[in-house]
Amino acid sequence: MRTQNYTFGTVWLPRIGLSYKVGKGKNIYTSVSKGFSVPAVAETLTPEGQINTNLQPEIGWNYEIGFKGNWLDNKLYAEATLFSTQIENLLVARRTADDQYVGINAGSSSHPGVEFLLNYKVLDSKKIQITPYISGAINHFKFKEFVDGEAYYSGNELTGVPDKQLNFGLDVYTKTGFSVNASYRIIGEMPMNDANTKYTQAYSLLDIKIAYAFTILKILKTEWNAGVNNALNKKYTASIVPNAVGFGATQPRYYYPGNPVNYFGGFSISYLF
Repeated sequence: MRTQNYTFGTVWLPRIGLSYKVGKGKNIYTSVSKGFSVPAVAETLTPEGQINTNLQPEIGWNYEIGFKGNWLDNKLYAEATLFSTQIENLLVARRTADDQYVGINAGSSSHPGVEFLLNYKVLDSKKIQITPYISGAINHFKFKEFVDGEAYYSGNELTGVPDKQLNFGLDVYTKTGFSVNASYRIIGEMPMNDANTKYTQAYSLLDIKIAYAFTILKILKTEWNAGVNNALNKKYTASIVPNAVGFGATQPRYYYPGNPVNYFGGFSISYLF
């Protein structure tokens, strides 16, 4: 058996963060940090099974500034973050055969965006709590520099990343142990190849869960639950294969469809010491 030893060397990963209280229950913060991601073993191997010593780990700098705070006597909670991550030696998978990939460094990429969360306690009493919320992320990730052979992808949107993700939800909890959780998710379109010539369609999903929790003889905690996923029976792409390639007479398969409307139920019992 032939063995090879290879190391990426030492990586310096500094991080600095600051937080400032601007009022009661309200804070702004900022941070700068450096990170890295090493290739998986399968990505480091060439089609011949040798270690690709030209492959480098991803190196990234992340910049954030954000706000967290409570309003209206702590009924409203708000959170927002602006971020920008700059990646060098971006790792992507290049398909070389059916179900065979090799890792390559694709130059550099830029990942700016905003994340946010809002929730409001419409009702907060000893008997019932009702809290609607909205959360999401909006971004514009793109290749800064990426030339693959004769193909020029610099400036294109990053493959396999939706431009937005929004989640509208409602949580209801009662003193009797009954609860309802509902969420309506919106996922934006995403490019399926580096050339940005093929995109998925945006879609939305409605999920609902109902549960009832109670104790037996003060020592057994029991919960029954039931619900429905994709309640509106939407057709959507659950996952994609970036830069899919067809072999022989087969067409490239870029995506795998998500589940249609489906129902679930279950129960759990735990012992309280």
